[in-house]
Amino acid sequence: MQSPLHNLSRYDIRLASKSPRRRELLGMLGLQFSIAETIDVDESYPHDLPTNEVAPYIAKKKGDTYRKTLREGMLVITADTVVITDGEILGKP
Repeated sequence: MQSPLHNLSRYDIRLASKSPRRRELLGMLGLQFSIAETIDVDESYPHDLPTNEVAPYIAKKKGDTYRKTLREGMLVITADTVVITDGEILGKP
């Protein structure tokens, strides 16, 4: 039986993250990937944005920035994490 991720092997996968944990997670999936060149991304967000939407909002901003670097057959993975306690963003882990 083939892995559900077997179709990804046809892509040049780039992880746009410095996170060792994200590298570990992709490795656990058995994916071949490299680390994307670092691009500065404005990680600000609207102050009225609900706290549970901040990380997805920033991840999308990163994706939009990295989209400009894409070539045919390339897949770039972006993500973001924030720590939220009692509805307040404390920052990055």
